[in-house]
Amino acid sequence: MNNSANNSPNSTSNTPSPCGPPNPPPQTPKKNLQTQYLAEKYRETELFLAQARQKLTQKEEHQNLTQWLETGLRDAFARDACGIVEEMLNTEHHTPAVAKLICQATANAGASYQEAQEILNVFTGLKLEARSFHRLINRLTPDLTEALPALAPPENTKPIPILYLENDGTGVPFRPKELTGRKGKQPDGTARTREAKLGCVFTQTTTDEDGNPLRDPDSTSYVGTMGDCRASGEQLRAEAIRRGLALAQIVIFLGDGAAWIWENARLFFPTAIQILDFYHAVEHLGDLARALFGDGEFGTAQQTIWASELKRSNVQGILDQANRLLAATPGLNEQRQETARREIAYFTTHIERTRYGYFRSQGYFIGSGVIEAGCKAVIGRRLKRSGMFWGEAGAKNILQLRCLLKSPHFDAAWQARRWLNAS
Repeated sequence: MNNSANNSPNSTSNTPSPCGPPNPPPQTPKKNLQTQYLAEKYRETELFLAQARQKLTQKEEHQNLTQWLETGLRDAFARDACGIVEEMLNTEHHTPAVAKLICQATANAGASYQEAQEILNVFTGLKLEARSFHRLINRLTPDLTEALPALAPPENTKPIPILYLENDGTGVPFRPKELTGRKGKQPDGTARTREAKLGCVFTQTTTDEDGNPLRDPDSTSYVGTMGDCRASGEQLRAEAIRRGLALAQIVIFLGDGAAWIWENARLFFPTAIQILDFYHAVEHLGDLARALFGDGEFGTAQQTIWASELKRSNVQGILDQANRLLAATPGLNEQRQETARREIAYFTTHIERTRYGYFRSQGYFIGSGVIEAGCKAVIGRRLKRSGMFWGEAGAKNILQLRCLLKSPHFDAAWQARRWLNAS
């Protein structure tokens, strides 16, 4: 039989030649790409193995060679494994564990999604694409927020001595197209920001040896919205219930002088003790004193005197004196008269909320510093950085996610979300 066909130069036969091992079959372009892809995927491992073979071939002396081989190979595998995981996860379909980490890194980062990516890389070794973080947050945060109502109030029946509630708001810079038609504080009457509203709940069990109130450690939780005042009140009410409102022996609502805050107190916590933030009240005393005594040392001195009276609950005495001075000083210009009348009306409105002597004797907080600090820590550090301009959906999702992570609910909401999605 003529076997010349099998000896053709173009033959693809894999028959062994008498001179050595069989020649590997030529690779198609597709298989060549696959080979290159696999080589790149296990690049770190192959590099280490080449180095190890060289050491063994040259019989290079190496102390603890076995340990070096084991540690080096494990580290090379780990680096290649990270690359494989990154490739799998750089899509919109992250594993639940990685999705949870992305949520935590994104909400805790102080500047951007890029910084969240760097944080995740530092702690996990994964190099994921930052642009996928934004899509993930927008997809998951509504689910987490929806899961919150499924969280039950505390199971224990131990009474809560004092439960505090606070509300406040702060402006968040928005893209111009998101502010069309909105009135604001710019010179031309337009808006540069939208107000994010924050609520917080915390508890107090004890006072210090001087009778000053002590906030219970890790007892503060937050809720936030880009919605209106009533939406914030509804959120705060729901959070208070989750935190054990029914178990509270005393409920206190603390806030500054904004009318919407006290309307929320009236609508959602009608039986709460209402306390006007002392430091805001002192600022208004300063405006009143300067209107009646001028901007100099007399106005400053009178503010100090009245602040001492205010702390002793002598608001009515301050009002009586201010009314007498206003009537007895006809030389005041119209603007100063208007300021004095406005501040007198302010303290008249809040007279029951300024009984600071009584509040202090009971060991209550008289300052709303917790919510003011929350506006800076929860909202400001992530949503009000230089150069940031938000859209409504992005701002809402980041705000709600940060509130979850700054509160004790994140893990429970995550589990509730998975349960709701499975049902």
